Amino acid sequence: MSIGNHPFIEFAGLMNEYITACRAAHAKGIDFTQCNVHNGQTLPLHPVMSNYINEKLECIFSGAKVLEASETA
Repeated sequence: MSIGNHPFIEFAGLMNEYITACRAAHAKGIDFTQCNVHNGQTLPLHPVMSNYINEKLECIFSGAKVLEASETA
């Protein structure tokens, strides 16, 4: 908080959520390194996680539509 850049704080939260999702996938035997748009595999996310991630993206990129709802499902 001392740097005075709130979006940066949100980005740190976004990274932590990604790490949490990767750990959960790994625990289920999913190779999270292959979960991306280029490989066509999705990183499994609990709906609460998706909402949290979208909230962080909205704060960081304020008003920009980063992901459509169908892409986050």
